[in-house]
Amino acid sequence: MIRDLDKETIDFLCKHKLTFTQFAICLLIHKQDVATIIKITQEVGFVGTTRIKRGDTWVLEIQDLIDRKFIVNNFKDKDEEFALDNFELTNKFKDGFIFDEDEMAMEVFKLYPKHLYINGATAPAKAADIEEFTQKYIKAINGNLKTHKKVLEHIAMIKRTNNNYALMGIMKYVGSRDWEEYDNSVKAVTSRRI
Repeated sequence: MIRDLDKETIDFLCKHKLTFTQFAICLLIHKQDVATIIKITQEVGFVGTTRIKRGDTWVLEIQDLIDRKFIVNNFKDKDEEFALDNFELTNKFKDGFIFDEDEMAMEVFKLYPKHLYINGATAPAKAADIEEFTQKYIKAINGNLKTHKKVLEHIAMIKRTNNNYALMGIMKYVGSRDWEEYDNSVKAVTSRRI
């Protein structure tokens, strides 16, 4: 998963002296979303699956990323042209910027309370297919690390205040985005204190 353009992201870009163009190139390589690459190429004139010749503007940005070991070119054709689908990100970029979606979802799944308490009886709170949960969770948080952290805080608060019982099943929790309401109430309380 990819970070938002937050303070840590800006610090990462400044530390490594990456331009926004280089940042966008790395994100496009990471996503390998051909439809997005083509759309950007056609509408913005950016690099994409179309070949980039050595004299083009973007080549210097790409070559700099290669030279500084942020990306690796797995294939160069006979005309020495680049195509984004031939590149791979190195750990130098991944470690500072990309997050494993499965790990994020598993972190939530493990932390979420095991049981619901309904009318004096307990029921499982995590009765869900893990792959379906992962997809639904990543879509719900839109791959946002800040939101993921808010979700973890909210689940920790639920466990503290409800004696380790969930308020709803985990799939319903993700679908309802209950953490957003929690975040809004925390902001309201904080602003009243100021």
